[in-house]
Amino acid sequence: MKGSGNGFLYKLFLQGTLQASIDLIGLLRSPEETLKEHMEIIDAIEKRHLDLAEALTKMHLENTKELILKRING
Repeated sequence: MKGSGNGFLYKLFLQGTLQASIDLIGLLRSPEETLKEHMEIIDAIEKRHLDLAEALTKMHLENTKELILKRING
């Protein structure tokens, strides 16, 4: 997670509160949506398209981060 460049998510991970935060605010995005994103990331890694994998990962994390902040800030 550190390599993602997403300091917010990495901080939650280090504090051991990532899962607790997810449990607290609930599921933000459908598994169908996130599974598609995860599969695209895995596909890019398998094909050694590392720049694409990095970009897809950052986009995935940023989308989720925005929803978390909206949920927290009401």
